[in-house]
Amino acid sequence: MRTARFSETEIVYAVKQVAAGISIKEIARKYGVCENTVYRWRRKYDGLSPSELKRLKELERENSQLEKLGAELSMDNGFIESFDGKLRDECLNMHWFGSLAEARRIIER
Repeated sequence: MRTARFSETEIVYAVKQVAAGISIKEIARKYGVCENTVYRWRRKYDGLSPSELKRLKELERENSQLEKLGAELSMDNGFIESFDGKLRDECLNMHWFGSLAEARRIIER
């Protein structure tokens, strides 16, 4: 996995320099990046204080964990649904129940 060349504090400092009036072209040349990168940095980090930057990182980390958890849950749910369907089919095939309606009627008692 590729690591970042600049820390977020360096990026925030560069964005503050742009806000102070230094041209984007000059900042891009100073940091050795293209102008589009500076525009992207400005769009993401403009107006952030160090505490807000820290909070942003925490939220991004939490979001990543929640996305992983959601993926695991959907996989578990798919497995359970697959198992339920197979069990139902096996019960019907083994003639434990004459029909799906009869199975529902017996189970709901």
